[in-house]
Amino acid sequence: MKVLQIANDYLNPLFKKMFDAISDAGIDNKVAVPISYDGIEKSSWKDEVVVLKCFSYFDRFFFYRKQKKIITSIEEGLLLNEYDLIHAHTLFSNGYAAMKLAKKYNKKYIVAIRNTDVNTFFRFCPHLRETGIKIMENAAAIVFLSPAYKEYVISKYVPLNKRAIIENKTYVVPNGVSRVFLENKGKEKNYIETKELKLLYVGEITANKNIKRIIDTARLRNKMSKKTRVIVIGNLVDRKCDYILGDSLVEYHSKCTQEELINYYRMADVFVMPSHTETFGLVYVEAMSQGLPIIYTKGQGFDQYFKDGIVGYSVNDYSVEDINKKIEMILKNYAKISRNCIDFSDEFDWNKIAKNYVKIYNDLVHK
Repeated sequence: MKVLQIANDYLNPLFKKMFDAISDAGIDNKVAVPISYDGIEKSSWKDEVVVLKCFSYFDRFFFYRKQKKIITSIEEGLLLNEYDLIHAHTLFSNGYAAMKLAKKYNKKYIVAIRNTDVNTFFRFCPHLRETGIKIMENAAAIVFLSPAYKEYVISKYVPLNKRAIIENKTYVVPNGVSRVFLENKGKEKNYIETKELKLLYVGEITANKNIKRIIDTARLRNKMSKKTRVIVIGNLVDRKCDYILGDSLVEYHSKCTQEELINYYRMADVFVMPSHTETFGLVYVEAMSQGLPIIYTKGQGFDQYFKDGIVGYSVNDYSVEDINKKIEMILKNYAKISRNCIDFSDEFDWNKIAKNYVKIYNDLVHK
């Protein structure tokens, strides 16, 4: 089977791992990557990748003009009749082109809905919402990274009379985690109440990641005579977050090796990332693989993939009290949650996820 993958974010390592896994599962992929004229040169890409330099920086402000250029570029650079299926990896940026090409060449297409679709296009571009719904309506299948995003998008943006049709062709397929974490799983952990509690955050440091409330939670616990500190690992992207540098409760590391990161996951007690918005958050899975219970945001990417209490708890990202409450709930059932984290981390093996995609592809092509 030949599948045309349209992915403007191919440089993200996540996509490379996804396409490699799907290819290993028997799919003949061709990846179309629409980029701006000043994008990275083709010599840095794999043979199965077709780089399409087709729009300017200013085209970003004119959705349909940019899309027309992308569609024309794909038609000129690829023989569309060769492909059995089109897979667009975002609803708006890639999905519109997939919809138009699928109609013209009598193909089916599958579309993924990601963070930028939900928290940029749907949220801040009301004039494009109808287009987003139309792309979903015409898709043969729609993929969400988590049940929470599926529920949010359908309930907030899809009209009542179209919800059943759209929901019936949706799938929940998560992202996969790097093999190094699954091949070097940690052991079941226990928590000793008398010791200092170590809260861990890993990822880019921006206001959206809400690290201030992690620190405020630690401060609240220390006032309650529950000794707590925060370990923060990641690149300080947003200078508004400089406050972490001078806080006595914070141990900060700008970067570390993968081996060092695994050790931090193993030495910490709870992983906390109450992001305001999050597509999925693979660091949650990295933490799980090392037996580290997790705190994640209610209604965002990772939420509802597991029931609360299985691998951790969802929280109100604006409530320090709720974060602290859920930490206490983890500590009361720590060993079982730690064991669950290790066991369920296998759900995010790229090989298993690739097989899910192959099944969807086969179902669509042979339907």
